[in-house]
Amino acid sequence: MTLININRRSLLKTGAAMGVGLAAPMHFVRGAFAQDMSCNMPTGDTVTFGWNVPLTGAYADEGADELKAFQLAVKHLNGEGDGGMVKTMKPTALKGSGVLGKKVAYVHGDSQTKSDAARDGAKRMIERDGAIMISGGSSSGVAVAVQGLCQELGVVFMAGLTHSNDTTGKDKKRYGFRHFFNAYQSGVALAPVIGEAYGKDRRAYHLTADYTWGWTQEESIKAATEKLGWETVTAVRTPLGAADYSQYITPVLNSGADVLILNHYGKDMVNSLTQAVQFGLRDKEVNGKKFEIVVPLFSELMAQGAGDAVKGIYGTGNWDWKLDDEATKRRRIPAMSRRSSMPMPANGPAPSLRRK
Repeated sequence: MTLININRRSLLKTGAAMGVGLAAPMHFVRGAFAQDMSCNMPTGDTVTFGWNVPLTGAYADEGADELKAFQLAVKHLNGEGDGGMVKTMKPTALKGSGVLGKKVAYVHGDSQTKSDAARDGAKRMIERDGAIMISGGSSSGVAVAVQGLCQELGVVFMAGLTHSNDTTGKDKKRYGFRHFFNAYQSGVALAPVIGEAYGKDRRAYHLTADYTWGWTQEESIKAATEKLGWETVTAVRTPLGAADYSQYITPVLNSGADVLILNHYGKDMVNSLTQAVQFGLRDKEVNGKKFEIVVPLFSELMAQGAGDAVKGIYGTGNWDWKLDDEATKRRRIPAMSRRSSMPMPANGPAPSLRRK
């Protein structure tokens, strides 16, 4: 019998090496074992990405624009047009020849702004179409659901528009990534601004989309505003996709609140904000102060949908196509040449303050 002497240092080094090997995605492990075990190991001259976007439901407008932006990105990755933002990324391995020399193809589907439908669509893209990466979505509930599926199947998930703290917080997955900022960042960015604009002695009433994004948005804004000295009167949850908010807005009038915070997104925000203005909330004076409305997160598309109702409203956004930096110009020029307006999906990593 041969005795092998393993000291503590050797054991730790061996264990660490095994840990790295086990943790590595199978796409990056060489050999026959990797080809047998990896989900959709790329072997040909193309790679397929799956765009899982809401083309119907409460966030359909965002989804349609998101898809246009994805399609433009594929053209730039494959060297079509002027290359867009790829030319501004330094250092980068992207040369306009796809990804690692493989041309990028894509498939897309309608997530319907529903977690189950999004999960089913992503599963089809992975199993039927051989997608090696899934992206898209405008709902954090969808992001959490699809991220879980991609973790199970060993496929990268790059979240599109997800603003919930939980996506990469309590619901984080190893195969999940995000570039979009979160509700906490909106809270800490927005609170000082509205505190200065509206004062430190305010009473807030929250209407909140009843799912993971709404919950963490409400929590973050409450924490940030209460730190200023604001009082939260109450917070009421509303269903995703509601068209009529009258039953939720009417109680605000008799609540003693002098600020309404709408933790809504997409068509929900357009409907709730428009109806709140129609109810005359912004014309009222409560507690000796002008009544105000705050929308912590909104996009250019939502502002367009709300029209005059959004004028003077404070909130946060992720990116503004009117910025004058080189990367924005690279993205703006080819987009404007292909369509009459800029795509406005989630395309920026940090919050910018907005007041329309």
